[in-house]
Amino acid sequence: MPTKVDGTAIRRLRESRGLSCPQLAQELGYNPAFIWKIENEAQGGGGSPASRKKIADYFGVPVERISRFVPVKPRTTHRETAGQAA
Repeated sequence: MPTKVDGTAIRRLRESRGLSCPQLAQELGYNPAFIWKIENEAQGGGGSPASRKKIADYFGVPVERISRFVPVKPRTTHRETAGQAA
């Protein structure tokens, strides 16, 4: 099942260490806007698997702690939608 970043978990970890968003960004070598996007799960802030691993390693937690499952919607076939009017 696919996963995405859990921004709330990252924010809690950051705050528990007394770090600001810019401080965490500097520690990890990222732009503060990138950390903000990840924490707020903003568009483009999903965090690649590599960036999630880097963040998890920094905090000493498994990647699963800063990720959450994304439900997969079943695909609709053309045949199923052919009789539906828009």
